[in-house]
Amino acid sequence: MLQRVVQIAGAVPRRSFPLRPATPALQFLRHLSANRTKRVPLNEEIRSPIVNVVDDDGNIRDAVDKRTAVKEAKKKGVDLVQVALQPPKTPGGPPIVLCKMFNFRQKSQATAKVQTENRMKGDKDVEYKANIAANDELVKNKRVKGFLENGHPVNLIIAWGNRFERRPMGLELYDRILAFLDVPYVVGKFKVNNNGVRARLNPTKRATAKNAPQEYDDN
Repeated sequence: MLQRVVQIAGAVPRRSFPLRPATPALQFLRHLSANRTKRVPLNEEIRSPIVNVVDDDGNIRDAVDKRTAVKEAKKKGVDLVQVALQPPKTPGGPPIVLCKMFNFRQKSQATAKVQTENRMKGDKDVEYKANIAANDELVKNKRVKGFLENGHPVNLIIAWGNRFERRPMGLELYDRILAFLDVPYVVGKFKVNNNGVRARLNPTKRATAKNAPQEYDDN
């Protein structure tokens, strides 16, 4: 019986469904996905024979032969770099390739250096309670000082929450923190509201005035 069922099932013809052609939008998305993880195309690595070249002023030269653009870039001592892809103007057409001329290696190194410095000098948040213990206050003061010495801006937060009677304690704590810091900095912003104090301490390379206009918000 089982053998008979298998023979009958094998005799049933299989239906084939024709594949629908991909739409221009789907083709463009597939192109982006295929090139997402690849390195930035430079010079002869650019596949499109026709490119749009963007100059330093933002003007676009349409439909430039890639080989001509590469020769022009090499004469200037720079690279032709593919910077963007745009959807095709006509359905089914190839995507529009935008290129710029610059020294790719030099710009990449400069960008990486700036990103590294920004990560190293990112903002640091240090929060105090208005009734903080003396030992904890000293530890956090040293932390703020260390951040400023290493070039990190510090967002100083002193909170008393709904305990409005602790507001004078919070303001006195703020004055003690500034008195403790013996590194060059400037107060970029200072604000007092119903819940606490917020101040931004920006590190400087030389001693500057440490006071900023104080803003009180009692609303």
